[in-house]
Amino acid sequence: MTLGPGLFQRAVSVSGDFDGDGKVDVAVYRPYGQGSSWYIRQSSTGSMLAFSFGQWDDKPVSGDFDGDGKTDAAVFRASNGTWHWLRSSDAVYSTAQFGLSGDEPVSGDYDWDQKTDLAVFRPSTGEWHLLRSTEGYLGIQFGTNGDVPVQGDYDEDGRTDVAVWTPSTGRWHILRSSDSAQMEEYWGGSSSGDIPVPSAFNR
Repeated sequence: MTLGPGLFQRAVSVSGDFDGDGKVDVAVYRPYGQGSSWYIRQSSTGSMLAFSFGQWDDKPVSGDFDGDGKTDAAVFRASNGTWHWLRSSDAVYSTAQFGLSGDEPVSGDYDWDQKTDLAVFRPSTGEWHLLRSTEGYLGIQFGTNGDVPVQGDYDEDGRTDVAVWTPSTGRWHILRSSDSAQMEEYWGGSSSGDIPVPSAFNR
């Protein structure tokens, strides 16, 4: 059965510091029709914030796109490669075309300017396309068809690193932004039903 407008899909978690108190807030995104909803439990006050933003087939994205220290509500519309976000600094709605149908959003701060950058991973080719807010566009070939993007700051230099996880082998393949060196680790695998959870990596 294909879900469409007017039908609920399963809610998904969306992590982020939506109130700017330095703590990650409990939040979920619930796809529904033309008015998908966000439910955020603010750690600073304990109160719940609820509002509509996004469409039923959008993918929620966490990030601070305006650099004000708060996570903005944002979605990637994979059907046409458009980004939509609601700036927490002034409640202004913004949109941008970046990516193609079928791309995966891989947002992060790739240029260390404290702003989340628009970025996509193209599963069919293993290409990364980054639209960095300060340093501009960068294209990287990293990964193959079937890999799962697992971007994160693995070398603690303040920049998001390009990285992929291969489900069949459990291989983590990381391109460190600090020195452009490639790092490999093996952990988990599809046979166990594992889901990769990228985080800071200390060695």
